[in-house]
Amino acid sequence: MPEENGTVVLRFIDEVINGGRLDLVNELVRTDYVEHDPVFGMPPDREGLKRTVAALHAAFPDLRSAVEDLIEAEDKVIYRGKLRGTNEGELLGMEPTGACFEVTEIHINRFLDGKIVEHWGLVDEMGVMEQLGGGPP
Repeated sequence: MPEENGTVVLRFIDEVINGGRLDLVNELVRTDYVEHDPVFGMPPDREGLKRTVAALHAAFPDLRSAVEDLIEAEDKVIYRGKLRGTNEGELLGMEPTGACFEVTEIHINRFLDGKIVEHWGLVDEMGVMEQLGGGPP
């Protein structure tokens, strides 16, 4: 049911993205998961998702995603939110800057049998780099 799918997405954001609980990925995400927008050169699968979250938490220990809109439609959950953090660890070979960022993010998660099976996402990566001091002004 879509209502249950929305609850899974909110739990994923709260406990995995915000809390860094990689142990919950297997519970919330299917083994045949496909990431359509992989970052950091990670594989587009469930293990790549775990590695991505771990890399983000290493670079931004206070990483937080705040949902501003959530739409449930059939087998998909779409949300728009704000992603923020402080760069206290290495990111893509760059030394930490201590700078904070806050950007908009939009995500689409498709569900199968109550678990996330596909993800498409758009995060303002250029905005992150600019705010950290590594991109154009």
